Amino acid sequence: VALRVAWRAVENAGVNPAALDGREIGVFFGASGMEYGPTVAAVNDYSGHRIAGTALGSVSGRISHALGLTGPAITVDTACASSLTAVHQAAAAIRSGECDWAIAGGVCVMGSPGAFFEFSRNNALAADGRCRSYSSGASGTVWGEGAGAVILESAGAARSAGHRIYGVVAGSRVNHNGSGAPIVVPSADAQRRVIAGALAAAGVDAAQIDLIEGHGTGTLGDPMELDALSAVYGAARADDRPAAVGSVKSNAGHAQAAAGILGLVKVLQCGRNGTIVRTRFADEPTDKIDWDTAGLRLPAATEPWPARDGHRFAAVSSFGVSGTNAHLIVDMPEAPNA
Repeated sequence: VALRVAWRAVENAGVNPAALDGREIGVFFGASGMEYGPTVAAVNDYSGHRIAGTALGSVSGRISHALGLTGPAITVDTACASSLTAVHQAAAAIRSGECDWAIAGGVCVMGSPGAFFEFSRNNALAADGRCRSYSSGASGTVWGEGAGAVILESAGAARSAGHRIYGVVAGSRVNHNGSGAPIVVPSADAQRRVIAGALAAAGVDAAQIDLIEGHGTGTLGDPMELDALSAVYGAARADDRPAAVGSVKSNAGHAQAAAGILGLVKVLQCGRNGTIVRTRFADEPTDKIDWDTAGLRLPAATEPWPARDGHRFAAVSSFGVSGTNAHLIVDMPEAPNA
Protein backbone atom coordinates (compact mmCIF):
# COMPACT_ATOMS: atom_id res chain seq x y z
CA VAL A 1 0.00 0.00 0.00
CA ALA A 2 2.76 2.44 0.95
CA LEU A 3 4.73 1.67 -2.22
CA ARG A 4 1.65 2.14 -4.37
CA VAL A 5 0.76 5.58 -2.99
CA ALA A 6 4.42 6.66 -3.10
CA TRP A 7 4.61 5.66 -6.76
CA ARG A 8 1.40 7.52 -7.56
CA ALA A 9 2.59 10.61 -5.69
CA VAL A 10 5.72 10.69 -7.87
CA GLU A 11 3.63 10.27 -11.02
CA ASN A 12 1.25 13.02 -9.89
CA ALA A 13 4.26 15.33 -9.59
CA GLY A 14 4.92 14.77 -13.30
CA VAL A 15 7.98 12.58 -12.69
CA ASN A 16 8.61 9.12 -14.12
CA PRO A 17 9.16 6.82 -11.10
CA ALA A 18 11.26 4.47 -13.24
CA ALA A 19 13.77 7.24 -14.00
CA LEU A 20 14.90 7.97 -10.44
CA ASP A 21 17.55 5.29 -9.98
CA GLY A 22 20.58 6.66 -8.14
CA ARG A 23 18.96 9.98 -7.21
CA GLU A 24 19.47 11.40 -3.71
CA ILE A 25 15.78 11.44 -2.89
CA GLY A 26 14.55 10.75 0.64
CA VAL A 27 11.66 8.62 1.85
CA PHE A 28 10.07 9.48 5.19
CA PHE A 29 7.06 7.35 6.06
CA GLY A 30 5.04 7.12 9.23
CA ALA A 31 3.97 3.62 10.25
CA SER A 32 3.02 1.82 13.43
CA GLY A 33 3.25 -1.88 14.17
CA MET A 34 -0.32 -3.21 13.96
CA GLU A 35 0.45 -6.96 13.93
CA TYR A 36 0.74 -6.99 10.16
CA GLY A 37 1.81 -10.37 8.78
CA PRO A 38 2.85 -13.52 10.67
CA THR A 39 4.68 -13.11 13.96
CA VAL A 40 8.41 -13.68 14.06
CA ALA A 41 7.96 -16.29 16.79
CA ALA A 42 5.79 -18.47 14.55
CA VAL A 43 7.80 -20.91 12.42
CA ASN A 44 6.04 -21.46 9.11
CA ASP A 45 6.44 -21.12 5.35
CA TYR A 46 7.10 -17.37 5.71
CA SER A 47 10.13 -17.87 7.94
CA GLY A 48 13.21 -16.21 6.49
CA HIS A 49 11.23 -13.53 4.66
CA ARG A 50 9.61 -11.60 7.49
CA ILE A 51 12.58 -9.43 8.47
CA ALA A 52 12.59 -7.69 5.11
CA GLY A 53 8.86 -8.04 4.55
CA THR A 54 7.11 -6.93 7.71
CA ALA A 55 9.64 -4.93 9.77
CA LEU A 56 8.70 -1.26 10.14
CA GLY A 57 11.99 -0.16 8.61
CA SER A 58 11.03 -1.99 5.44
CA VAL A 59 8.20 0.46 4.77
CA SER A 60 10.54 3.27 3.75
CA GLY A 61 13.32 0.91 2.70
CA ARG A 62 11.15 -0.97 0.21
CA ILE A 63 10.07 2.29 -1.44
CA SER A 64 13.68 3.46 -1.78
CA HIS A 65 14.76 0.04 -3.04
CA ALA A 66 11.97 -0.20 -5.61
CA LEU A 67 12.71 3.27 -7.02
CA GLY A 68 16.49 3.09 -6.61
CA LEU A 69 16.62 6.12 -4.32
CA THR A 70 19.82 6.82 -2.37
CA GLY A 71 18.66 9.54 0.03
CA PRO A 72 17.57 8.90 3.63
CA ALA A 73 14.99 6.13 4.07
CA ILE A 74 13.35 6.57 7.47
CA THR A 75 10.27 4.95 8.95
CA VAL A 76 8.78 7.04 11.75
CA ASP A 77 6.72 5.67 14.64
CA THR A 78 5.33 8.33 16.95
CA ALA A 79 1.95 6.57 17.11
CA CYS A 80 -0.84 8.73 15.67
CA ALA A 81 1.58 11.62 15.01
CA SER A 82 3.81 9.45 12.78
CA SER A 83 3.05 10.75 9.29
CA LEU A 84 3.07 14.44 10.23
CA THR A 85 6.35 13.86 12.06
CA ALA A 86 7.64 12.25 8.85
CA VAL A 87 6.69 15.37 6.87
CA HIS A 88 8.45 17.52 9.48
CA GLN A 89 11.63 15.42 9.17
CA ALA A 90 11.49 15.36 5.38
CA ALA A 91 11.23 19.15 5.19
CA ALA A 92 14.20 19.49 7.54
CA ALA A 93 16.27 17.06 5.44
CA ILE A 94 15.58 19.06 2.28
CA ARG A 95 16.42 22.36 3.94
CA SER A 96 19.72 20.94 5.21
CA GLY A 97 20.66 19.56 1.80
CA GLU A 98 20.54 15.94 2.92
CA CYS A 99 18.37 15.08 -0.09
CA ASP A 100 17.22 16.80 -3.29
CA TRP A 101 13.56 16.14 -2.58
CA ALA A 102 11.52 13.62 -0.64
CA ILE A 103 8.49 11.39 -0.55
CA ALA A 104 6.70 11.79 2.76
CA GLY A 105 3.59 10.12 4.08
CA GLY A 106 2.15 7.45 6.28
CA VAL A 107 0.39 4.11 6.22
CA CYS A 108 -1.91 2.19 8.57
CA VAL A 109 -2.90 -1.43 8.07
CA MET A 110 -4.69 -3.10 10.97
CA GLY A 111 -3.63 -6.74 10.91
CA SER A 112 -5.63 -7.73 13.97
CA PRO A 113 -8.58 -6.49 16.06
CA GLY A 114 -6.22 -5.68 18.96
CA ALA A 115 -6.73 -1.91 18.80
CA PHE A 116 -10.49 -2.40 18.90
CA PHE A 117 -10.19 -4.47 22.08
CA GLU A 118 -7.86 -1.94 23.69
CA PHE A 119 -10.08 1.06 23.04
CA SER A 120 -13.32 -0.73 23.84
CA ARG A 121 -11.92 -1.58 27.27
CA ASN A 122 -11.35 2.15 27.79
CA ASN A 123 -14.78 3.15 26.45
CA ALA A 124 -13.04 5.09 23.66
CA LEU A 125 -14.72 3.54 20.61
CA ALA A 126 -17.73 5.31 19.10
CA ALA A 127 -20.92 3.58 20.09
CA ASP A 128 -22.65 4.44 16.80
CA GLY A 129 -19.73 4.02 14.40
CA ARG A 130 -19.41 7.76 13.81
CA CYS A 131 -16.34 9.82 14.64
CA ARG A 132 -18.05 12.96 15.92
CA SER A 133 -15.04 15.28 16.17
CA TYR A 134 -15.61 18.22 18.54
CA SER A 135 -19.28 17.29 18.92
CA SER A 136 -21.41 17.06 22.06
CA GLY A 137 -22.53 13.65 20.79
CA ALA A 138 -19.01 12.22 20.57
CA SER A 139 -18.72 8.81 22.19
CA GLY A 140 -15.28 7.74 20.94
CA THR A 141 -13.22 7.29 17.83
CA VAL A 142 -13.66 5.10 14.75
CA TRP A 143 -10.66 3.21 13.43
CA GLY A 144 -9.67 3.54 9.81
CA GLU A 145 -6.96 2.23 7.53
CA GLY A 146 -5.23 3.88 4.64
CA ALA A 147 -2.14 5.55 3.26
CA GLY A 148 -1.14 8.87 1.78
CA ALA A 149 1.98 10.52 0.42
CA VAL A 150 3.15 13.91 -0.83
CA ILE A 151 6.24 15.07 -2.66
CA LEU A 152 8.33 17.70 -0.89
CA GLU A 153 10.98 19.88 -2.53
CA SER A 154 12.18 23.43 -2.19
CA ALA A 155 9.79 25.98 -3.63
CA GLY A 156 12.51 27.33 -5.91
CA ALA A 157 13.28 23.88 -7.34
CA ALA A 158 9.58 23.17 -7.84
CA ARG A 159 9.06 26.39 -9.77
CA SER A 160 12.17 25.82 -11.90
CA ALA A 161 10.96 22.34 -12.81
CA GLY A 162 7.44 23.56 -13.53
CA HIS A 163 5.94 21.33 -10.84
CA ARG A 164 2.45 22.06 -9.50
CA ILE A 165 2.68 23.54 -6.01
CA TYR A 166 -0.26 22.62 -3.80
CA GLY A 167 1.20 24.36 -0.77
CA VAL A 168 4.34 25.44 1.03
CA VAL A 169 5.37 24.01 4.40
CA ALA A 170 6.02 27.34 6.06
CA GLY A 171 7.01 25.85 9.41
CA SER A 172 6.59 22.83 11.64
CA ARG A 173 7.42 21.61 15.12
CA VAL A 174 7.33 18.36 17.10
CA ASN A 175 7.39 18.02 20.90
CA HIS A 176 6.34 15.73 23.75
CA ASN A 177 3.94 16.06 26.66
CA GLY A 178 6.61 15.25 29.22
CA SER A 179 5.72 13.79 32.60
CA GLY A 180 3.01 14.78 35.06
CA ALA A 181 0.15 12.72 33.63
CA PRO A 182 -0.28 9.21 32.20
CA ILE A 183 1.40 8.94 28.79
CA VAL A 184 -1.90 8.44 26.98
CA VAL A 185 -3.47 11.63 28.38
CA PRO A 186 -3.23 14.64 26.01
CA SER A 187 -1.59 17.83 27.23
CA ALA A 188 -3.17 21.15 26.27
CA ASP A 189 -0.03 22.94 27.47
CA ALA A 190 2.26 20.85 25.24
CA GLN A 191 -0.09 21.43 22.31
CA ARG A 192 0.01 25.19 22.91
CA ARG A 193 3.81 25.05 22.91
CA VAL A 194 4.07 23.04 19.69
CA ILE A 195 1.60 25.37 17.94
CA ALA A 196 3.52 28.45 19.07
CA GLY A 197 6.77 26.87 17.92
CA ALA A 198 5.41 26.06 14.46
CA LEU A 199 4.05 29.59 14.04
CA ALA A 200 7.40 31.06 15.06
CA ALA A 201 9.24 28.80 12.63
CA ALA A 202 6.87 29.85 9.85
CA GLY A 203 7.04 33.54 10.70
CA VAL A 204 3.24 33.62 10.50
CA ASP A 205 0.88 35.42 12.86
CA ALA A 206 -1.79 33.26 14.45
CA ALA A 207 -4.48 35.64 13.18
CA GLN A 208 -3.59 34.70 9.59
CA ILE A 209 -4.64 31.05 10.03
CA ASP A 210 -8.14 30.62 8.56
CA LEU A 211 -8.40 26.82 8.67
CA ILE A 212 -7.23 24.41 11.36
CA GLU A 213 -7.20 20.71 10.59
CA GLY A 214 -7.22 19.35 14.11
CA HIS A 215 -6.57 15.92 15.54
CA GLY A 216 -10.23 15.61 16.59
CA THR A 217 -10.62 11.93 17.46
CA GLY A 218 -14.06 12.23 19.06
CA THR A 219 -12.62 11.28 22.46
CA LEU A 220 -11.96 13.07 25.75
CA GLY A 221 -8.90 14.66 24.13
CA ASP A 222 -11.01 16.94 21.92
CA PRO A 223 -11.85 19.55 24.61
CA MET A 224 -8.18 19.74 25.62
CA GLU A 225 -7.21 20.31 22.00
CA LEU A 226 -9.86 23.00 21.59
CA ASP A 227 -8.52 24.75 24.69
CA ALA A 228 -5.05 24.85 23.12
CA LEU A 229 -6.37 26.04 19.75
CA SER A 230 -8.46 28.73 21.40
CA ALA A 231 -5.53 29.93 23.51
CA VAL A 232 -3.35 30.48 20.44
CA TYR A 233 -5.50 30.87 17.35
CA GLY A 234 -8.78 31.95 18.91
CA ALA A 235 -7.21 34.62 21.08
CA ALA A 236 -5.49 36.15 18.05
CA ARG A 237 -8.81 36.49 16.23
CA ALA A 238 -10.82 38.18 18.96
CA ASP A 239 -11.82 41.00 16.60
CA ASP A 240 -11.96 38.87 13.46
CA ARG A 241 -14.01 35.98 12.13
CA PRO A 242 -13.42 32.81 14.18
CA ALA A 243 -11.02 30.28 12.66
CA ALA A 244 -12.62 27.20 11.11
CA VAL A 245 -11.79 23.89 12.79
CA GLY A 246 -12.30 20.43 11.33
CA SER A 247 -11.00 16.89 11.34
CA VAL A 248 -10.76 14.44 8.45
CA LYS A 249 -11.52 11.70 10.97
CA SER A 250 -15.17 12.66 10.75
CA ASN A 251 -14.97 11.58 7.09
CA ALA A 252 -12.56 8.67 7.06
CA GLY A 253 -12.10 7.57 10.65
CA HIS A 254 -8.85 7.59 12.59
CA ALA A 255 -6.13 6.21 10.33
CA GLN A 256 -3.61 6.37 13.18
CA ALA A 257 -0.08 6.49 11.69
CA ALA A 258 -1.55 7.89 8.45
CA ALA A 259 -3.89 10.37 10.18
CA GLY A 260 -1.64 13.42 9.81
CA ILE A 261 -0.95 12.97 6.11
CA LEU A 262 -4.67 12.50 5.41
CA GLY A 263 -5.34 15.76 7.25
CA LEU A 264 -2.64 17.53 5.25
CA VAL A 265 -4.03 16.23 1.94
CA LYS A 266 -7.50 17.46 2.96
CA VAL A 267 -6.13 20.93 3.69
CA LEU A 268 -4.22 21.05 0.40
CA GLN A 269 -7.35 20.10 -1.52
CA CYS A 270 -9.32 22.76 0.32
CA GLY A 271 -6.71 25.31 -0.70
CA ARG A 272 -6.66 24.02 -4.26
CA ASN A 273 -10.43 24.46 -4.57
CA GLY A 274 -10.68 27.62 -2.49
CA THR A 275 -13.22 26.08 -0.13
CA ILE A 276 -13.54 25.08 3.51
CA VAL A 277 -15.54 21.91 3.97
CA ARG A 278 -17.88 21.16 6.85
CA THR A 279 -17.05 18.97 9.81
CA ARG A 280 -19.42 16.00 9.72
CA PHE A 281 -21.57 14.87 12.67
CA ALA A 282 -20.93 18.10 14.57
CA ASP A 283 -24.31 19.81 14.30
CA GLU A 284 -24.19 20.20 18.07
CA PRO A 285 -20.66 21.37 19.03
CA THR A 286 -19.27 20.21 22.34
CA ASP A 287 -20.30 22.25 25.35
CA LYS A 288 -16.88 21.78 26.97
CA ILE A 289 -15.75 25.16 25.64
CA ASP A 290 -17.48 28.52 25.20
CA TRP A 291 -17.71 28.86 21.42
CA ASP A 292 -18.87 32.46 21.67
CA THR A 293 -15.52 33.52 23.12
CA ALA A 294 -13.20 30.78 21.83
CA GLY A 295 -12.44 32.41 18.47
CA LEU A 296 -13.16 29.05 16.80
CA ARG A 297 -16.05 27.62 14.82
CA LEU A 298 -17.13 24.33 13.25
CA PRO A 299 -18.20 24.95 9.62
CA ALA A 300 -21.76 23.68 9.11
CA ALA A 301 -21.52 23.64 5.30
CA THR A 302 -18.96 23.93 2.53
CA GLU A 303 -18.03 27.59 2.15
CA PRO A 304 -15.75 29.76 0.02
CA TRP A 305 -12.22 30.30 1.26
CA PRO A 306 -10.98 33.57 -0.23
CA ALA A 307 -7.27 34.26 -0.26
CA ARG A 308 -5.92 37.11 1.83
CA ASP A 309 -3.15 39.08 0.14
CA GLY A 310 -2.56 36.12 -2.15
CA HIS A 311 -2.30 33.52 0.64
CA ARG A 312 -4.41 30.89 2.31
CA PHE A 313 -2.82 29.85 5.59
CA ALA A 314 -3.83 26.66 7.37
CA ALA A 315 -2.58 24.58 10.28
CA VAL A 316 -2.52 20.80 10.70
CA SER A 317 -2.23 18.97 14.03
CA SER A 318 -1.47 15.36 14.83
CA PHE A 319 -1.06 13.98 18.35
CA GLY A 320 0.19 10.52 19.26
CA VAL A 321 -0.87 8.30 22.11
CA SER A 322 2.89 8.13 22.71
CA GLY A 323 2.74 11.74 23.93
CA THR A 324 4.30 13.17 20.77
CA ASN A 325 2.66 16.24 19.22
CA ALA A 326 3.21 17.52 15.66
CA HIS A 327 1.97 20.78 14.13
CA LEU A 328 2.40 22.12 10.60
CA ILE A 329 1.75 25.55 9.06
CA VAL A 330 0.88 25.48 5.36
CA ASP A 331 0.81 28.45 2.97
CA MET A 332 -1.29 27.77 -0.10
CA PRO A 333 -1.09 29.94 -3.20
CA GLU A 334 -4.16 31.81 -4.36
CA ALA A 335 -4.35 29.68 -7.50
CA PRO A 336 -2.20 26.53 -7.88
CA ASN A 337 -0.17 26.45 -11.06
CA ALA A 338 -1.11 23.84 -13.67
